[in-house]
This record gives sequence, C-alpha cells and structure tokens, in this order.
Amino acid sequence: DTDIGALLTDIEALGMCDEGGALHRLLRRVMDGMDIGQFLFCTFPVGDEVACGHHHFLVGCAPGWIQLYQQRHWYHNDPFLVHARCQGCPALGSQLPCQSAGQQQMREMAARYGLRSCMVVPAHARTRVFLGALLVANEDEPWAGGEARLWRWQVLLRALSVILLEQRLSMHQRELLQAWKLGSRDLDMLALVNAGHAAQEVAARLG
Repeated sequence: DTDIGALLTDIEALGMCDEGGALHRLLRRVMDGMDIGQFLFCTFPVGDEVACGHHHFLVGCAPGWIQLYQQRHWYHNDPFLVHARCQGCPALGSQLPCQSAGQQQMREMAARYGLRSCMVVPAHARTRVFLGALLVANEDEPWAGGEARLWRWQVLLRALSVILLEQRLSMHQRELLQAWKLGSRDLDMLALVNAGHAAQEVAARLG
C-alpha cells in the first residue's frame, strides 16, 4: 500500500532542494512511491519554440531516449509540449492525436524505450518566465491499464509539477543574482520600480 503521507512529505521537500543530485534522488523516490517507471520534467521559456538550448530537462527515463529526442529535434513539434503551452490540465497520450509523420515516429520510438503509456502534466507560473511539463510514463500499453495507473495520481502530479517549476524558477533567480551581483537592497529597489513607483519615491523610501 502507498504511504500518501510520506509521498506528500517528499513532494513538499522537493521545493527546498537546491542541489541537483539530491533533487533527482528525492524525485525518483516520489515516482517509485507512485509506481511510475519513467519521468521527464522540461522547463522552457514562454514564447521559445525553437532553441533546445533554452530547454532544461530533469531526466528520469532511458538516457538513450532523451539523446535521440534532442538529436531529432522533436521538441519542435512534441504534442506533449504543444499541449503544455496551450493548456493547464493534464492529458493522457491517447488524448493527443499525432498530426504529422514526425509525431508518429516520435511516439513509436518512445514506446521502444519503454514509454508506452504516457501522461503530461503542465505547470504555468504566475511570472510567465518559464512553462513546465512533467511527462510520466510506464511500460504498460494504454489498453492494458497503463494510462489508468498514471491518471490515478493526477492530483499529486499536478502539485509535483508546480513545485518542480517553482524550484526551477528559484534556481534561475539565483543564477541571475550571481550573474548581475545583485543584493537584497538592489532587489528592494527593483521591486518598487516594478510596482510603478517613481524614482524620487523609491529614493525616499530607501534613504
């Protein structure tokens, strides 16, 4: 039997991970608790539909699959990413039609790597900097109950996808602070400017 309390504790702890190895180990434990064999979490900038270099992957599936995915540039027309850009609700693979030969080939190759039943769980941030897409999969065929076993966890997976996106946004913010050497006072000033305060008012407030 699944320990829901332990799963919730681990999902909440994911948001506090600031080291990649610890994040991946904890996420693998969460997926194992839901009996989910493979996963992939992708974040990508809003409006960026071309450059894979701007996509960030957290990989819990066969390495050969993600290598092939990038080599074939399937991120251009991946139906799961297309859904995540436009929709906020989860969707099963059987609900996403293949609209091109390339998409059909991608789905066939994914099945060879053990991603037969799949579900995508989008995450949209309020800041609209990044979008996130959590893809979970197992080796069972959809008609044999593979998708049903994924769907039963869709509520927890929604929370998990949002937390992973927030974690990625926090990491991105830390990277920007280091790159621009910004301190807490600089952030206070920028927050006031972003809120629409005039320069004199900002100066008065911050002394």
